[in-house]
Amino acid sequence: MIEHTSSQSSNRVYQIHYGASSNISFLNHLYRSFDSLLGGTRPIRLLNDFSKTLGQVGAENPESTMALKTCNKAVLLGDELSLSLAIEILEHFLALHQVLIPVLCPQTLKSDLCAFYDPGSCYALSNFRRRTLLLVLATASLTTKHHKVVDGLISQFYDLTGPSDDNLTMESIEVDCLLISSPYPYACYYTEKGLYSNAYLTLGSATRKVFSVGLHRDPPQGSRPDLEIEQQRKLVWILYNLESWLCVHLGRPSSFTGVQIAIPSPSDPFLLARVKLSDLMNKCSNEIYIPTRGSLLSMWRAAESLLCELHDYEDNVLATLGFGLHHRSQLGELDVQQTILTTLYLHTITLVFRPFAIFNGKLKAQQVCSGSSDASAHTSQPWLDEVCEYALNATKRLIDYLSLAMSSNQNIKNMRYTHVFLENCCALLSYDILHNHHKLPTNVPLITKSLACLSQMRPGDSIQQTITAFQSLLVSIDPDGAWCDSGSNDWVSLNACNGRIADHASPSIHDPSTWHHTDESIEVLNDAVRRVIS
Repeated sequence: MIEHTSSQSSNRVYQIHYGASSNISFLNHLYRSFDSLLGGTRPIRLLNDFSKTLGQVGAENPESTMALKTCNKAVLLGDELSLSLAIEILEHFLALHQVLIPVLCPQTLKSDLCAFYDPGSCYALSNFRRRTLLLVLATASLTTKHHKVVDGLISQFYDLTGPSDDNLTMESIEVDCLLISSPYPYACYYTEKGLYSNAYLTLGSATRKVFSVGLHRDPPQGSRPDLEIEQQRKLVWILYNLESWLCVHLGRPSSFTGVQIAIPSPSDPFLLARVKLSDLMNKCSNEIYIPTRGSLLSMWRAAESLLCELHDYEDNVLATLGFGLHHRSQLGELDVQQTILTTLYLHTITLVFRPFAIFNGKLKAQQVCSGSSDASAHTSQPWLDEVCEYALNATKRLIDYLSLAMSSNQNIKNMRYTHVFLENCCALLSYDILHNHHKLPTNVPLITKSLACLSQMRPGDSIQQTITAFQSLLVSIDPDGAWCDSGSNDWVSLNACNGRIADHASPSIHDPSTWHHTDESIEVLNDAVRRVIS
């Protein structure tokens, strides 16, 4: 639970829940571990940097400082936003967001945009189509240098919103989908703005509308046109995909839990691949992060099963879509699709094995505090270090992939939602350094490369806070390090980073039946894991 002050009532304090699978939860644990190891002598600067991230103050209003200073009045289409610029922004949406939310027709959007700028045709557009166009432009502008126009666009969007727009219609569900979705799923309006809790609430609203009108089940045969039924199916699966990712990211329960989706699987191979990955993310959340397991052995067996399924998934993606999930990205639409699946795939692997890394770090911290060599002998297990390498290797692969992709493709730089994955990578590598100081030469270049990727994204408060927080952490861990200049905001440079980090084959992990331990040592491990996942 993270304490947060309501933006609507400054004297009211409420609790926002972030579960164990969330970045917020892990950053909180990293921060407390760092504080504990330094004996409560953490620098004030580091406290301030991380408190913004942990409390989500900056993440809830990432563009506030930047946008409000430069946009004091509504931007009117045709006034301050020219048709040529609007077309450019729309093309950004079609290249990036339309891949994720294919619920809108590109040709319709283009013709509506032209009509919007034609005084004779503007008022012929329905209220829904005008609202949709404004929301599309606002969303896409957030990924570009033209992000200053977003406040005016979204103001016009809300001006056109009436009470009837909450009715149970396909149109209202599609608008909710645009409000919460993004490049899997963080590029549409709420998530591009960093309003993750708002996105969660809006997504819940859209999902319940789907359940209320029964779209999660096929209608009686012949009762509706086939094209309409297919569009409804697609919308349900898109919502399921977005819901799965967002719930895992925030560590919150899914609205789809316990609901039987009685419609055929998607016919589109890319959407089907996203749905199957969503199934694995949900399984990870339910079997790894729900604190009902009292044994490290059962937790490991769940992780081992998930890893096998993830490897099978990668093979299936290669066979059906024609690209792997760790090779260098390609150009065009396939590049966006590959990046979406690759980053989520590798992020899911890190989530599967991250609890083992936390558990291992806690054991090492306890050994340091006790100063007992006997305790180390009882709790040190080589297989546990090898298990942790799964998470670390997936982290290395993810950083390497994004670094290469961003260096060659502007579309990937525009996918600002990937900062969520890079933040997790930096946190995991930093946590590894805290408990294994000899990992500094290995992990610091990777963190540096991650921050270099972040520095290439369109600037914003949330991005800068992440960079600043980890700069401060690295400087505090190794104040004399020659690898950084803590006084410079642009101390990370892609050209200054190490060369490409080769993919490492995942280590073979011993079968639990071959572990050599005493009853006493396994009981110590089991007792510790209960504390880690509680």
